[in-house]
Amino acid sequence: MYIPRERLWFRGAAWVIGLVTATTVLVALARPLISGQKFCPDFICFWAAGKLLSAGESPYDAAGQTRVQQEYGWNKSEDGVGRFDFMPYYYPPWFALLCVPLLPLGFATASFAWLLIQFELLALSGYLLRGSAPGLPRWGTLVLVPVFVFSTLAARLGQATPLILFLMVAAWQLLERRWDRSAGWMLAGLMTKPQLTLAIIPAVLFWSIKQRRWGALQGFLTGLVVLGLASACLVPDWPLQMLQAPSQTPLVTTERPWMSTTWYSLWRTIGLSGWALWATYALGAVPVIGLLVYSVRQRACPLSDVFGMGILAAFFLAPYARYYDLAVLIVPLILLIGRMRPGWATMLLIACTALPAIQIVFLGSTGRGDREETLIWPALLLAALWVFSRYWQPGVLSRPFLVLD
Repeated sequence: MYIPRERLWFRGAAWVIGLVTATTVLVALARPLISGQKFCPDFICFWAAGKLLSAGESPYDAAGQTRVQQEYGWNKSEDGVGRFDFMPYYYPPWFALLCVPLLPLGFATASFAWLLIQFELLALSGYLLRGSAPGLPRWGTLVLVPVFVFSTLAARLGQATPLILFLMVAAWQLLERRWDRSAGWMLAGLMTKPQLTLAIIPAVLFWSIKQRRWGALQGFLTGLVVLGLASACLVPDWPLQMLQAPSQTPLVTTERPWMSTTWYSLWRTIGLSGWALWATYALGAVPVIGLLVYSVRQRACPLSDVFGMGILAAFFLAPYARYYDLAVLIVPLILLIGRMRPGWATMLLIACTALPAIQIVFLGSTGRGDREETLIWPALLLAALWVFSRYWQPGVLSRPFLVLD
């Protein structure tokens, strides 16, 4: 569906102004109540990066991150599991730039504003996804996305996943409306967290080229150049520093693979290594890549399949992902619900919303809250159902009126 340029720009500007106004009003009303509070514990990482950038320092500097974060309450024994002097910043500099406008608010107020922005992004993602699941009312996704347990946790922690989810959904919807260059810019923004988008970006670009819609590729390259140059103006050698950051301050999943929710980390947790690890990893990764390439090569492949399959593929290909990154699974979940028969869709919805919440509460109550590898099952379940309903036995679980490719 094509939307006139003037109308889409007007709607986009109206949404931005509305969200900024709503956030400002809510922060102003709540400010007397939020002094000294920590609303998003992980926000301290982005706050420190913004502070360092504004001072002309590198957001990857370990000494600078330690200084700023400890000044604002970082505790090595409690927050750093007795090992980390600070929460490392592994993102591109352009993400730290988002926090710079929040610095004048002060840390407590800025963390509250960040919390509001997180839930606003989730709500907006749900709004953009309305109509994606025929079995749900149009308002269903607006409710489902923010209350999805992994979405709520990501927002509550102050992680970047709600932004990544919004950019994914926005790119999808812009492509559906043939705003290809704008969608390309959204894809460039997804490079903020490449481990979650290492499958979806090339898949969408390949789909766009296959459909001869070159604007998406142009927008992606232009956006990447602009973001890269803007970052280089602040940190000239930022690509090198960003690549070196995980070696200078290793990821928590390096020594604790059970604190990850990917196919690769699952087998590391079991104890596989060497050729056995890579062979087992290939058992999941190779078929996923093959199915994704096969889907994209089909000229009649719907764009929703590219995004749904691309999101699921990340958890089979990426070396690591934390439990809050599972928030992006809401997209393939909604797509499957919309394609399945009502009874199956209801069971899937209950399984993927209620059971993870119960499991997280149980793990926390038994002192095993760091056993994140046990939360990989929603990704595995959705991937299995996707393959079963789309490639292996189309029509068995699907709605009878839905024609599958």
